[in-house]
Amino acid sequence: MLLGVGGATLRVAATRPIQIRSSLAMSALLPGHAISEALKMSTATTAPLIAIGSGMGALALQFLLQRIFARSSDPALSRNPGFVAHNVIAFGFMLICTFVGGLVWLTPSCWPHTAAARLLEPSSSAVFIAAMIFGELLFWDVPCGFLIPKLRRPDMILHHIGFLVPTFTAMLHAPIYYSNFYFGLSEASTIPLTLNEIFAHAHDAVKAAEPMPTSPTADGARLARLARWRDAFQVVAALFFVALRGVGFTFVTFARLLPDTLQVLRTLPAAATAMALPLKLHVGFAVGFNALQLYWLSELIKFMVTNGPGGQRPD
Repeated sequence: MLLGVGGATLRVAATRPIQIRSSLAMSALLPGHAISEALKMSTATTAPLIAIGSGMGALALQFLLQRIFARSSDPALSRNPGFVAHNVIAFGFMLICTFVGGLVWLTPSCWPHTAAARLLEPSSSAVFIAAMIFGELLFWDVPCGFLIPKLRRPDMILHHIGFLVPTFTAMLHAPIYYSNFYFGLSEASTIPLTLNEIFAHAHDAVKAAEPMPTSPTADGARLARLARWRDAFQVVAALFFVALRGVGFTFVTFARLLPDTLQVLRTLPAAATAMALPLKLHVGFAVGFNALQLYWLSELIKFMVTNGPGGQRPD
């Protein structure tokens, strides 16, 4: 169906999203053939398959890695192997989200030039990222949050449960261009945060197994190295969080997504009114999650002011 919105002629699919030129241009830039093909096939029809594959794959990998780590002689792996396995898998997901979303967001040839194109032209890369995240949250991440004691943080569990709604909306109903930032590039801040947690856990596990000796030894040197990596990634995570979640998230939400949505809703044709609710949901969740990001940022700042750089993020 062809619709004229805001001076732009768009093709709006009634039952399934189509691929946009920016996503096709981006897929040509990807070095991985499998990812490129997955992006080309990412539509509302294939999104459930992507979600199931993502979730079941993460769940299987969780069981496998947890079993391997539990048998390790290294306390950094064997102490709380479920937590370590979860962080390793989460690190992989965040790399994919950052890579795919970042390519679309940062590549000029992928930029839609009108508000209507950014909100009404379905983005196949947004479908892919949203479906992947929805699946891993539903089948793996949220259950792990309840089952693994060290992951049982109420704010994170609620955040991930709440995140199911916008990812579901993006993968099936409104895969807007901005999803490449919210579900993609912004996750770059989670990469150093996950590494901080990995090294912080390794440091504490090794220290608990073999308390710090009074004289320099191989164990003492390892503890010192783990502490340095932990502290370095904590500082990097703080900088990324300020840039992407504090400044970037706020700017994209209030200076880009909100004005674009108001403009498109004012000129939305009657034949496309079904898009109104998904677009409003995107804005509502963006504002809500933005408030949560700012709260976490304030907690991070208070922690660093009180304790100085280094250490592990506050609960």
